[in-house]
Amino acid sequence: METASEAFTSVRYIVLAYLVASNRTLLLCFSQRLVDTFNFHGYASLTPNGDKIDPRLKKGEHRELEVTSVMYAAQAGALSTLQRYKMNGMDLSVSNYDGRSPLHVAAAEGHYHVIEMLLECPKCSVNSTDR
Repeated sequence: METASEAFTSVRYIVLAYLVASNRTLLLCFSQRLVDTFNFHGYASLTPNGDKIDPRLKKGEHRELEVTSVMYAAQAGALSTLQRYKMNGMDLSVSNYDGRSPLHVAAAEGHYHVIEMLLECPKCSVNSTDR
């Protein structure tokens, strides 16, 4: 037969085991949400992913990088790059500080295949003006 102090000790161990197990579950849930929300891998930042936040970027820096990437691809005539950006959910109707869109840049460079692809995007407007 157990004494009162032995019974108390065994109950205390059961409670401690429960707390440790529940904290592990909470920790695993927290860790999973953290990984689902933030982009921590160095190579993952090479492809734009609208679902995850890159904690290394300052506020607004993600949009600037997106605009620069789309504009450079339009200027270079990189159709496959623009198609990949479109499949990743990037907005191809963005404009830079001058109000210039990728459609403006592709037209200025004479990249007809890029112009055709951009005109198929529902958000890209042919009526946008730059300064």
